[in-house]
Amino acid sequence: MKFLTLFLKLILIVLGLMVLLLCTLGFPDLFEKLKIIYPHYFLEQSLFIAGLYASAILFYFASINAYRILNLIDHHTAFSTTALNAIIKVKKAVFGMGVCYMFLLPFIYRVAIIEQAPGMVLMMSAIVAVPYILATFAAILERLLKEAIQLKPVH
Repeated sequence: MKFLTLFLKLILIVLGLMVLLLCTLGFPDLFEKLKIIYPHYFLEQSLFIAGLYASAILFYFASINAYRILNLIDHHTAFSTTALNAIIKVKKAVFGMGVCYMFLLPFIYRVAIIEQAPGMVLMMSAIVAVPYILATFAAILERLLKEAIQLKPVH
């Protein structure tokens, strides 16, 4: 089991580094290009970039709590209120990411109309759906963990 949790921890770290690269290199470059291509939509561009950064912060919050859950699994204390609180935090953070992505849709819609690319809206809608699916999964895990904690015998 420790090998599997180690593997998941490494994935979380790699994903965290990838998001850090996006935040430091990708998003500023994207913002500069958007200012040049769509100069009339500065407010929407700013909100778009702010939404991306907000979702990155929520991603890190969820990742830290997921890492805590993996540590609890390693220490055989996965069925605890600490793990339950971490799952609740993950669920809220992932749900918040979905909300951030929903606020990106109006700008994506405008760009899709200008560029005559309706597929952009469909792709972004799929991206928006993913955090809600994950939040639903986390809510199911939360409920299962609550029931498991109540059934757990006290030594």
